[in-house]
Amino acid sequence: MNLFFLINGILYFGIFLFFILKFRKHYDSSTAKIARAFSFIGIVYFFISVSSIFWFFDLLKYSQNDFLFLYSLGMIIQSLILFKVVYLFSKNKNLFYFLAFYLLILFSLFFSIDTFLVLSLVASSLFGLLVFINFSFLDDKYKKAGYFGILYFTISIILNVILLVHQKNIYNFSFISGIFFLVFSFLFFRDLGKYPLEISSKPKKEKSYFFTLLGHLVFIITLTNFVFIGTVGIHEFGHYSFSKLENCEYQQIVYDGNFFHTEILCEDSQGRLFVTLGGVILPFIVAILLFLIGGVFMKEIAFLIFGFNLISISRDLSDMGVSENLVFFSIFVGVGILIYGLYLLAKSKSEETLYFGGNFKVSNSNKIHREGYKI
Repeated sequence: MNLFFLINGILYFGIFLFFILKFRKHYDSSTAKIARAFSFIGIVYFFISVSSIFWFFDLLKYSQNDFLFLYSLGMIIQSLILFKVVYLFSKNKNLFYFLAFYLLILFSLFFSIDTFLVLSLVASSLFGLLVFINFSFLDDKYKKAGYFGILYFTISIILNVILLVHQKNIYNFSFISGIFFLVFSFLFFRDLGKYPLEISSKPKKEKSYFFTLLGHLVFIITLTNFVFIGTVGIHEFGHYSFSKLENCEYQQIVYDGNFFHTEILCEDSQGRLFVTLGGVILPFIVAILLFLIGGVFMKEIAFLIFGFNLISISRDLSDMGVSENLVFFSIFVGVGILIYGLYLLAKSKSEETLYFGGNFKVSNSNKIHREGYKI
């Protein structure tokens, strides 16, 4: 019997018990919605706890794939619930842009279960990190919980990337992540007990320009990686879906330790060409739609998708027999568009840095006026 199963089982059951007790405590208060949301996360950890205990006593045979499925599903539910919690505080409708793109990533990855399970962990961690970067700017009352939430998701990203690259045992990594999540939850409910749910409308203490700038830099890096995973998922889903239209015999999205690609077996060269074009075209369609119907922020996302896709299709262009010069040109243009998209993001965030860090606001006439701090 593996003692680690018992230790993990106790940890996960402790998380479950913590959320249930907090739900009972906050049941009749104004924060009941928050406590109820966390109680659903507790139920997820309860099932993982029961599975761990069963594995310890050999009542069930441990399978890493089974645990990966259970843990990935739990992290998806956890990320969605934490999104709801942060939205209850911020009422920031721009968060739904992140949610929509996150759901799009999950949908595009769903058709290859092995790829979906591993990449969904990375995507869920990136999604949670974006949400809690936003949360950390809301109110100083919750800054400790917000910063520790950022730390928790950052560590989760690192562990999940190590898992992805080196194919380590995810069960051992989940214990470390669980410890940090429990500490984050403790800090969050401690602050929740001290302060009301509503964010204060009073002027906030002026933030350090350096730390505000650093926060926006972390946001841009996180968002860029989030969009990269989404673009890869949409790209490979394009291959997969077009192969279904061609009735190809074999379709599977795989990760070979270097990059994701779709293995497809088609009867004729015309079918293979059609499938290859599917991965090339679909991300461009998504980017064009975001550019046309989205706001300023979604236009910046569209540029990132354009850039990443032009870079990622280099292998597809080679398979189609395109000359190396055109392949290089695609990569060169993709890098240029990607840099331009990052420039737009950095520009908008630098204006916010002036606003958050120095009590400035940018008006429609592009002149900077001094005024009181606002959320």
